[in-house]
Amino acid sequence: MIGVLLVVHDVVATALLIAISWQAATVWLSQNTHKVLLPNFVRGGVSLSDAVAILILTVVCLGGVLYPTYRISVHPYLELHNLRVANGAFEIKEHFAALAILMVPAYRQAWGTSAAELVLNRRALTTLMCGMIWWNFLAGHLMNYTAGRFI
Repeated sequence: MIGVLLVVHDVVATALLIAISWQAATVWLSQNTHKVLLPNFVRGGVSLSDAVAILILTVVCLGGVLYPTYRISVHPYLELHNLRVANGAFEIKEHFAALAILMVPAYRQAWGTSAAELVLNRRALTTLMCGMIWWNFLAGHLMNYTAGRFI
């Protein structure tokens, strides 16, 4: 069951990575940063920022379900074999996940209004979120390749 959850976690994380990367690219390349070009798969009343917020919450919740397995099975292996880079990368990943959850309300507020004075906020929050999500994605894959056989 953990293996299936890990695959679902990875698929949702990949969708999040694509969505936030698209938004970060368009927020820096677009003249009108409130009207970010939406990909064709986003339809109806759901904005890209709503999709990103939902995906962040989903990825972190799935990670929370998988976390006890990591702490019980993988973390001791990393410490026993002195794999400090993988262990440290995952520790930072945990902090970035918590920060991303805390940033969701500000992120949604910045994207929820078309006020011109929020352009800097939209760019800053989207760029920070994108950087943290890229780190978490890469650190998760590093962990999976380093000690994934224990899950």
